[in-house]
Amino acid sequence: MVIKKNWMRSSSFVAIIFFFLTAVFLDAQQRAKVIVGYHHSIDEQVVQREGGAVSHRWDEIKAVAAEVPLGKIGKLRADPNVKYVEPDAEATTLEIKRSRAPAGGSVETQAVQTTPWGIDRVDADVAWSTTTGSGRKVAIIDTGIYYSHPDLAGNVNKGPTYVKGTKSSNDDNSHGTHVSGTVAAVNNTIGVIGAAWTTKLWGVKSLDRNGSGSYSSIISGINWSASNGMHQINMSLGGTFDSQALKDACNN
Repeated sequence: MVIKKNWMRSSSFVAIIFFFLTAVFLDAQQRAKVIVGYHHSIDEQVVQREGGAVSHRWDEIKAVAAEVPLGKIGKLRADPNVKYVEPDAEATTLEIKRSRAPAGGSVETQAVQTTPWGIDRVDADVAWSTTTGSGRKVAIIDTGIYYSHPDLAGNVNKGPTYVKGTKSSNDDNSHGTHVSGTVAAVNNTIGVIGAAWTTKLWGVKSLDRNGSGSYSSIISGINWSASNGMHQINMSLGGTFDSQALKDACNN
């Protein structure tokens, strides 16, 4: 009986150790989406040596987005050329829980044009005798823009999409379209009038149909805007993580 008990205890001990080692191994194999910033020039091999894969590269801010094994992040941070390794966190619109996209992509009949309260509140209408935004280019980094919207006709242009699984920057949520109307809805007889209603808009799709998107997709949108002559960028979104990469992109 003593021998049997000892054997059972030994077997239990071995099982516990095996379970612990398996758990550690699996945890080390889990992968995390991160943004890696560099002190000097970008070196993708630093990520690749640790079993990671780079998905985006931003020479403007000396950073990359990558997916790396969780257990290798410490070694990545220890590289002398690595300035920071931070989570590729998520940002959302205020209305993430509710998609407002019209069924079938259609637009409801527009009411007679009104001047929104906010336009009067900031005295945008007072400035119209001087300028209505002609010649200005604004990037809307959001869920895209519904390009066939009648109250934006003539003011919208197609920009890129950075949302995986989408082929265009057309809006599939409606938040970006709503924002676009606030900026530059046309002065016509329907809908609303925008703050600068002759401004040209570019839809940059960085948020998905649910109103959420990675910091890396937003950074890509910012860099595209800076490289393509946009005068202003509008981002009606927010996240809970303080990102150095996002700050660097904005500063750039």
